[in-house]
Amino acid sequence: MTEWSAWEGTRALAFLHTRARELLRRQGVEDGFFDHDGTPVHYYAAGPRDAQRTVLLLHGLGVSANDWFRTIPLLAWRGDRVIAPDLAGHGWSPAPDARGFLQVREHAKVVRALVESQGAGGTTAIVGHSLGGWVGVRAHLDGLEAERLVLAESAGLTYEGIWDGIEMLRIEHVEDVKRFFRTVTHKVPFALNLLSKEVATTFRSPAVVNFIDQYDRKDLIEDEELSGVTAKTTILWGENDGLIPPVLAHRWNMGILGSKLVWIPRCGHAPHFERPILFQQLIEEALGHPPLTQEVRNRLSAKLPEPVRRRLPWT
Repeated sequence: MTEWSAWEGTRALAFLHTRARELLRRQGVEDGFFDHDGTPVHYYAAGPRDAQRTVLLLHGLGVSANDWFRTIPLLAWRGDRVIAPDLAGHGWSPAPDARGFLQVREHAKVVRALVESQGAGGTTAIVGHSLGGWVGVRAHLDGLEAERLVLAESAGLTYEGIWDGIEMLRIEHVEDVKRFFRTVTHKVPFALNLLSKEVATTFRSPAVVNFIDQYDRKDLIEDEELSGVTAKTTILWGENDGLIPPVLAHRWNMGILGSKLVWIPRCGHAPHFERPILFQQLIEEALGHPPLTQEVRNRLSAKLPEPVRRRLPWT
C-alpha cells in the first residue's frame, strides 16, 4: 500500500522531504507511526528513552516535522528525548476523516497522547512554531504539564486584522506564493522561489484550506487564559514578521508571567530557513542548555573519527 503524503502532486518537494527523512534515519533518528484512534500519526523521535526530559517539537501550518531537521539530532545529542510529529494532514500523517484537517484542540489531544506513549516519562518541554505554538499552548492549558515552553511566532491570539493574515494563506497560484514569501520573510531564500509552484500545490491541501475555512474560534486563546501557563516560557520572534504582527509577541510576553521575549534580527516568519544557526542556538538556550560555541563544537568534532564527525548534528 502506498504511504500517504502531503506532497502528492509534487516532485521536487517530495524528493527533498524524502531525502531529509533518509538523512535523519542515518543519524539514528527513529521514524515511526503512532496509532491514535485508528489513524496513523507519523513522528520522529531521538534521544534516550530514560532521559530526564522529553522535548516536543511542533511545526506550523502547511509544513511538516522536517522543519526540525537540524533540531531533532542536536537536542538528542544534548541528552533530551525529542519527539517531532507531523500534525494530521501534514507530512506523512493523514487526517482521520473527510475534513482533511483537525481543529487545534484535536491536534492538542493527539500530541498529548503521543508524549504519553513515546516520551521519556520525566518532565516535558514544548517548542512550537506558528500553528505549532498554538497547538502547544492549547495542549498545555488542557493538561499537558510542561516545565518549559518555547513559542516562535506563535499563532493563537486574536487581533485586529487577523482575517487579512488568514486570507494571505489562501494560495492558488505561483504569484500568490511569491507575494506570500515577500510578506513573511525578511529576504526570500532563493530555494523557496524555485519551489513556488509546488508550494502552491501544498497550500491547496485540505489541511490548509479547510482549516482556514472551518477553524473553531473557540480554539483561539484569550489573553486571560495566559495566566494559566505555568511553564517557563521564552518567546522568539522575527523582527520582520509580516504574517503575525510583532505586537502579538508583546501580548504573549505580558500575558505569560515571567516569560522572556527575544527578537531575531533580519528574520521574518520562517526562522528555520532565514536564520537557522541562530534559531538553533536560541532554542537550546531557551531549553536551559548551556551555550556551546562553534569553536567548542569544532574542537569536539576534531577529536572524533571522520565517519562520526560527518553525522554530528551541527555539520
